[in-house]
Amino acid sequence: MKDAMKCCAYFLSLVEGPNAEGWSKHAYKRLDKIQSSTMPLPPNVTAWDILERDFGQSFIDYVDREKAYNELCKLSMAGDHVDKYIAMFGHLVHCTDLKLNDLSNFQLFALGPPQKLAEQCILIKNPKMFVEWMCAAQQQQKNELKVRSIQGYSYNNTVSITVERSQQKLTGK
Repeated sequence: MKDAMKCCAYFLSLVEGPNAEGWSKHAYKRLDKIQSSTMPLPPNVTAWDILERDFGQSFIDYVDREKAYNELCKLSMAGDHVDKYIAMFGHLVHCTDLKLNDLSNFQLFALGPPQKLAEQCILIKNPKMFVEWMCAAQQQQKNELKVRSIQGYSYNNTVSITVERSQQKLTGK
């Protein structure tokens, strides 16, 4: 057990950085409890085993959460793809261990769609929960598409462009 404790202490002395400071303090406290026998170890488990597992869970997950949070902050809706935006937003929030119905997450969600869509959601539906935001954004997007079709608004439809190009190749035009 002493060798495992020495390995742990040495390892913790090498851990640096603001993101690891709290974790290393917690790990030192856990080692003190193990050494003073106030925290007994399961059979065939060393302090090193626990430290290694805890480190892997904390920092591998941490890197993934940090990456997902950065992507979440940069996420924006492209074109008319409100459903893709909602799905990606929900996925990234889940990956970051944030709560969908947290007020700060509503602000992040509202920054992603075009400003006009977000304003319409707020002014017409005044959503307070994520599901309300999601439904409001989908409904407002449907309304926008209806308005465009009535006005004859032309927006990029990649399917028709592909079909037209394929037909040109077949007919040789």
